[in-house]
Amino acid sequence: METRKIQFTGRSTYLVSLPKAWVRARKLKVGDLVYITENPDGTLTLSSRGKRRDPRVVVSLDVDDLAPEMIERRIIAHYISGFDVLNIKSKTRITSDVRRVVGQIMQRIIGPEIIEETAEHITIQDLLDMTDLSPKNVLRRMYLMGASMFINAMEAVKDAEEELARSVIDRDVDVDRLYLLLCRQLTESARQPGEIKIGVPPEIGLQYLLVAKSFERIADHSTRIAEVALMQGTSIDGSLMEDITALSHETFECLEKASEAFFALREDTANHVLEYRKRIRKRSRQLFGDVGEPSSQAYVVFSIMDSLLRIAGYSADIAEAAINLAGRGED
Repeated sequence: METRKIQFTGRSTYLVSLPKAWVRARKLKVGDLVYITENPDGTLTLSSRGKRRDPRVVVSLDVDDLAPEMIERRIIAHYISGFDVLNIKSKTRITSDVRRVVGQIMQRIIGPEIIEETAEHITIQDLLDMTDLSPKNVLRRMYLMGASMFINAMEAVKDAEEELARSVIDRDVDVDRLYLLLCRQLTESARQPGEIKIGVPPEIGLQYLLVAKSFERIADHSTRIAEVALMQGTSIDGSLMEDITALSHETFECLEKASEAFFALREDTANHVLEYRKRIRKRSRQLFGDVGEPSSQAYVVFSIMDSLLRIAGYSADIAEAAINLAGRGED
């Protein structure tokens, strides 16, 4: 590594000299341009050639001989990688099943819209401006949505409210949409750190991705709890239901404190979360012993308890990410 002193000339100009070997290797001469890119972590990248993303990234997807689930995976992969226009094509005609799959995927991702359809062609254009919503705000929305799903799912089980349970299940897709959006933001930021102004260096993006996956899984397990409320003939004895409800309150507090630790980078709060998880595990073992012989009630209780334990585990993962980021002094 070479070092250079900053020099000052005139009234407002700062100068740094370039290494002679670097200039000669690139055959630069007086008057040539060099390109400076500011990275999210504050470092500068110097290049003898400008690196700019093409004004429009156009991607084609031939759906002939592709199963619907493969089409879904390909579109989501292209979405995370980033495109401006996605052309879905067929040599013969696009079937109604393919159109249905494409329409369903459009409901799962934020930004892309279908702008043109013919018998053999579907054109999707991405209208998203990723600078409108920061990754940290995406995570905050995921947390708020997942937390409300968890609360409502437990209420639906306790009070046997089918409508509330169905609303929890319906909201899961909204959390998935935010998760895919964050994946795309972080992928774009890692590939072009100086171009996308969202302020997340790759090493911090890894922690954000871990937290996003944890929030997404918490929403999934809230959905599982809500599905229990829709099962026919499932009821839990009053005293046992009270114990499970109390444990769910502890689990929610674990999630709440983990999220507080992450968003405020409070290492002390994060350490408390890890202790919370230990208590929840211990209490869960006691409740498992109270369930008794295998029965429909036992199945319901085990299903709910498994999800509560997993939510506590994902909360601990969020707390650990908070500790990692706090150790870096990142905000």
